[in-house]
Amino acid sequence: MAGYSIALDLCHASWKVQDRCREATEGYGLVASPPLLTLLEIPEEAGEERLLSLIEESTRAFGHLPFLLDGWKRRREKRDWSLGIRVLPAPPLLRWLEAFRDGLSVSGIALSPVLTVSEGIPGGKMRAIWRDLGEPLPWWERLIQRIIGPEISAGHYVRPLTLPVDSLRILLLKGGNPVMIRDLPSGRWLTPDQAGDPDLREETLSLYRRERGYELSGPPATEREIYLASDLHLGHEGINDFCGRPFTETETMNRVLVQNWNSTVRPGGRVFFIGDLSYNMRGSGIRDFRASLNGRITYIRGNHDHYLRGAVEEVRFSYKGLDFCMLHNPRKAPPDFSGWIIHGHTHNTNLRRHPFIDPVHRRVNVSAEVTGYRPVPMSLICQLIRRLEGTSLSLMTLSDNWTGDTERPQPVYECREGSLLMAHEHQKTDDRG
Repeated sequence: MAGYSIALDLCHASWKVQDRCREATEGYGLVASPPLLTLLEIPEEAGEERLLSLIEESTRAFGHLPFLLDGWKRRREKRDWSLGIRVLPAPPLLRWLEAFRDGLSVSGIALSPVLTVSEGIPGGKMRAIWRDLGEPLPWWERLIQRIIGPEISAGHYVRPLTLPVDSLRILLLKGGNPVMIRDLPSGRWLTPDQAGDPDLREETLSLYRRERGYELSGPPATEREIYLASDLHLGHEGINDFCGRPFTETETMNRVLVQNWNSTVRPGGRVFFIGDLSYNMRGSGIRDFRASLNGRITYIRGNHDHYLRGAVEEVRFSYKGLDFCMLHNPRKAPPDFSGWIIHGHTHNTNLRRHPFIDPVHRRVNVSAEVTGYRPVPMSLICQLIRRLEGTSLSLMTLSDNWTGDTERPQPVYECREGSLLMAHEHQKTDDRG
């Protein structure tokens, strides 16, 4: 492969995505492919200088390029198959791709939005894996199974992946090797060696957090409001990797999350915190975190709050004509409760089953990753519930400017200026994972 290709770096989501890919490759005995999201294959005659210039010119208006990783995808390649993760580009990514391809004006450029997990999989094994993953087979493959008999199932379960990702770097590769990397938040070029520099990485993430509203500054709000939050996991060394949080250091995460809280909640404001303030922390550490947060806070106990004094198991109340039950783990919701369950615990591990707002199962997930790393006002939750009631849409995450455009989301991946709303048709899933 001597030509060029354009790829997106998974950035702070890299560890989480690689971990899910590892589950699949190790569980099914597959050979892993490099976890790279390749978008375009470009003939060599396009020229390196021209490509670098066009990337620089076309990305000036973009501080990040969003897309959704959503489930599994397979492709037939000659006699074998490849397994990958489905990629749904958001409108800003599509706009950039259109501008880039129009400026290049070179024929033979194929758009290939898939993150390859493994290649060279025989057809029979692919059918067994596909069935294990819960994906439907087309009629002709079902016919093959009837004729030759089904392949023995691997009996392996891979957790589903639905994850919104903001790519912060564009890679220009030649022959599969990176040539230069465009850093979108800073607007500068990086060599492959510079791209791995942890200080430059943190600078990139800091600029990104401010742009996306994930790092706030300034005085707290003055209006009277009830706020909800969950799963800060302050002091948790592994949470940034596990959940794809945009931080490189735990200390930075602690500082930003506390700052976001205090820039949102006024000193006397009312807050319900729905579990996992820290990660099994005790003593002065947990007392210091509690003392650093604004507001009159009711703590609901999470599974990592063993040493959090005064925490309760659940809270029920009515607000703006709606009944709510707040508890940490949604699986422990009372079966006889007919109102809305507000929970944490699930983070962003399965946004299909546990989105921000699920009007079908009447659940609200206020985990930090889902609410933009800051407390969310109760009035906004009620507003969005009213707009989603009677639909089959699930509002997957909420971030950026809540006071902006919050009209009912459409059943597509949607990224608006100033507000990221991801909505999909509701699909039933099992309760594993």
